[in-house]
Amino acid sequence: MQLLLAVKDWGMNEMKRVKSMLNPHIVLTYCRFNNPFHRLVHCSLSFPGEGPFLGVIDMFGEDGGLVEYRSSLLASRGFASLALPYFAFGDLPPAMSEFHLEYFEEVANFVIRHPKVRGSGVGVTASGKGSDPALSMITFLPQVIAAVSVSGCCANTAAPLSYKDFTIPALAYDMSRDQISETAVFDISEALDDPLDPANSQCLIPVEKAQGSFMFVGGEDDLNWKSSVYAMATMSCLQQSGKSNYNLLSYPGAGHQIDPPSSPFCPVAVNRVLGVPILGGGELKAHCHAQEDSWQKIQDFFLDALKIKTEKKCPALVLRYLCEEAQSHHFKIWSLLLCSDQKKNNFVGLLI
Repeated sequence: MQLLLAVKDWGMNEMKRVKSMLNPHIVLTYCRFNNPFHRLVHCSLSFPGEGPFLGVIDMFGEDGGLVEYRSSLLASRGFASLALPYFAFGDLPPAMSEFHLEYFEEVANFVIRHPKVRGSGVGVTASGKGSDPALSMITFLPQVIAAVSVSGCCANTAAPLSYKDFTIPALAYDMSRDQISETAVFDISEALDDPLDPANSQCLIPVEKAQGSFMFVGGEDDLNWKSSVYAMATMSCLQQSGKSNYNLLSYPGAGHQIDPPSSPFCPVAVNRVLGVPILGGGELKAHCHAQEDSWQKIQDFFLDALKIKTEKKCPALVLRYLCEEAQSHHFKIWSLLLCSDQKKNNFVGLLI
């Protein structure tokens, strides 16, 4: 069970101690290092033990700040997971004004070079606005070889993104198209300019250049923006370029904020940028199903895309493998004991 604590005045050390008590098997490290633009990068890197493990970068959307709960859950499932803020935290800009892909490139290189991370490539998972830089990372950075876009867009939004000698302009918002209910809840589903309009083609992320693998997750009742439509458009672009390196999880009745299982269903949530309640959409049962179904498939996608070998899996992944093997041979499992020596990284599975 994941326990989330809302605290305002605690420092990094206090949060680290609490998280260690909640899950003693997760090693949490708060990292700070300089990026090419002389801003201090703040992030948290979670490990399920000594490693080495497959690396994943985790980002969220327009709320900004350092959001760690999904990253911590990925670590509990056997990944080395880095929660990455990209504005409104530490030395980063307080609002979305401009983004430099070199910032994300330096973070990807940091993860790959870490002694507890193995392999020559990393994955990235992102929600909402965070899917823009995630798709740009897998498009332009060869070290990023797998990307999961949850309720994302096919274009760059909110602020221009530059890399080396080019810039992808930002798709604009027209807040005059908002609708406000009698209870003062904002419907911004029509506020974003149409990314599929030929006039906005320069804002599209050229995903056809990517060599890695994609997974798109979207709710068909997303009222924040048309994430399922945007996912289909991105897949169409990949298909026209002769690529088949993508998967789509499209959920009828699901809204915008598709989180891990047992996360609260929030059809309405306050947008930190606008400071007003925003419709996210979705129906309770369908949305909860989307969270339950997509979470397992996201993990399986990373295991496949990052080319993990079964015999090198960490404890949580070995447990899953043993169960799958037993089921495939029609064995009846009376009990399964998994013992782990964290220092020597030796794993023993016992079937009785």
